[in-house]
Amino acid sequence: MGRVNDLCLAICNSLKGALDEANILGSQYVAKTPSGDPLNATLSPDGRIYVGNPLVPELVKILAEPPGTWQISVFPLGPAKDETAFSPYDQPLFIPGPTPSVAASVASGVITFSGSVGTQPINVHTVVDADGDAYVQTTPNQSIDSVASAVAAAINALDLPGVSASASGAAVTTEGISDLRCNIGGTGSTIAYEVGRYSRSIVATVWANDPYARELLADAIVARVGTAFTRFLSFPDGSQFYLENTNGGAYDDDSQSSYSAYVARINFTVQYGILFTSAVSVLGAVKNETTVGKNPERDIYVG
Repeated sequence: MGRVNDLCLAICNSLKGALDEANILGSQYVAKTPSGDPLNATLSPDGRIYVGNPLVPELVKILAEPPGTWQISVFPLGPAKDETAFSPYDQPLFIPGPTPSVAASVASGVITFSGSVGTQPINVHTVVDADGDAYVQTTPNQSIDSVASAVAAAINALDLPGVSASASGAAVTTEGISDLRCNIGGTGSTIAYEVGRYSRSIVATVWANDPYARELLADAIVARVGTAFTRFLSFPDGSQFYLENTNGGAYDDDSQSSYSAYVARINFTVQYGILFTSAVSVLGAVKNETTVGKNPERDIYVG
């Protein structure tokens, strides 16, 4: 249900955006009462848009309020249909992890660290003249001064001719290096492959207690969600799904003498992918070593 719930949440957010763009919430209009007398009304700015079927007692309470009150429920209809056996997309989706909480600046052979180390490991790659990668991975809640000391020790451990490093506080001073770079990468990133596609129907049901409020809401949604310019929405992971406004209908429910429900159902057809995700490491530097004849060639790619 996680993917379907994400679908519905994304559509809820799109509906909210449509109503904001239409600028109709809080607008005043004249509503007819059961007696036929006109009544000044305001389209409530506090209506709810939520995932799931409406709760009847709550709905009855809302519809018993003055004209202009409303709510919109979003939920799937029927089972999903398998669209393809395999994904049409052969490129993986990279989902970055949290931004590292540590930064490094390099100037005149001095690396200065700032920020703080949290509980998640941080990868620190210091590249020395394309000859070595001094790699340090932090420990939970390690101090910045300790990170600087570890980086200095890692540079010295490369044992490169004429190269040395010393730490003082959060700074590392180096000697004998013409090209010095320090890259910082985080953890928690994932890479995702789409392994299948499905389609299903999602319905957005507008509930209002007068017909004019219903039409204001439904018209704003139909004109802005699932149209030619808004047929792709995003999941929280950054992947997208196709959304099309297919059909809908409006009707009145006067079965209860104490209230009247004016309903509009807007049907959407969605196509979405199922993703297979796995964790990946974020590298600050990659060293590639090849041999051409008797001469080794070494390249360090800083990413």
